[in-house]
Amino acid sequence: MLPLVALFAVAGFHQQFNSAGFKATVQRYAETKSLDDLAEAIRKDNKLPGLCIAYQKGSDKTESAVVGLRNMQNTSSPIEDDDRLPIGAIGKSMTAMLIAHLVETQKLSWKTTLSQAMPDIALNDAYKNVTISDLMHHKAKLPRIDVIAPARLDKILAKPEKPTDIRKAFLTELLSLEPEAVQSPSTDTDFVVAGYVAERVIRQSYEWLMQRYVFNPLRMSSAMIEPIGTADQVGSANAVVPHIRGDFGFAPYLMPPSKLDYVKAPAGAGISCTISDLVKYATYHLKGIRGEATGLTAESYKLLHTPEEGDKNAVGWIVDSAFAGEACHYFTGTDGSFWADMTIWPKSGLVIVAVTNAGITRQPSPTMIGIMAVKAKLEQKD
Repeated sequence: MLPLVALFAVAGFHQQFNSAGFKATVQRYAETKSLDDLAEAIRKDNKLPGLCIAYQKGSDKTESAVVGLRNMQNTSSPIEDDDRLPIGAIGKSMTAMLIAHLVETQKLSWKTTLSQAMPDIALNDAYKNVTISDLMHHKAKLPRIDVIAPARLDKILAKPEKPTDIRKAFLTELLSLEPEAVQSPSTDTDFVVAGYVAERVIRQSYEWLMQRYVFNPLRMSSAMIEPIGTADQVGSANAVVPHIRGDFGFAPYLMPPSKLDYVKAPAGAGISCTISDLVKYATYHLKGIRGEATGLTAESYKLLHTPEEGDKNAVGWIVDSAFAGEACHYFTGTDGSFWADMTIWPKSGLVIVAVTNAGITRQPSPTMIGIMAVKAKLEQKD
């Protein structure tokens, strides 16, 4: 499987955004007659298989555009409004919501250590006093998921079958490693460990916990956590298919589901939902940011959306105080075969999301260009 990453926070984007060429591109799309026209123009210009864009402003009804194909090799199968779309690392903020809920209900504490949460796992001494707060704020300095050699990984994951047992077997190995084995700290590992800790506390699978404490309360009826390609999930029959760029444009990209997909689930692997449910999710966070908390307390939303001093990384979010003229809370999900951008503009009361079933190799992404064009279009209308 291609590596799961959150790539949008790249150096130099503001220079690109402030360039005359980028502004002209955004304005050209903003001048299209409708949201459908805007999405289709971006899709065609970038030769994407499909593109979905949606937004909600204030209490207005959600508006969406779903254009293009589920699969470039099947021109008779267009993307539909109710198709699930992969969101990748955007799912990290959902895992953070789960952890915040468990803290609020006193099932966990931000000060709970890994040794307290996993007393039966022989942790390396360097990780015993790592707290839940350390995980959520990327201070744990845990090994990267890919630090385990493939041959060793195959042995570790050979016997366990249940997702929780798969995660336990993997983390038992990973968290025994010496710190010297760390290539560089990984936020993916932070969230994988946090998801497994939640399983230990409630004695239910991460997948069950997310349905019970995140998806159901937020009425995200389409949300699903399963490896890409499994039944009813992205990549299965009659569903949206991820694509990668080849010599002749984008082509479908599918690999058999892997046990490692279950390991990565709390970091966003295999999380999907419709474009309307993604807007719904972001809108809950908009309300939380603006002090209209639903689902969590205002204190929890503040913690999740507040970076530490001198940093833009919050908990599953990036917060930029001066992005396109106002503060923006955003995140990106991709594994190289799709791309999802989610943005919240608290001052404007605006949420905009965009997903394409194609891996993007350049910045700014077509999805972010679409988001900025929608924002410009709405500002012109106002």
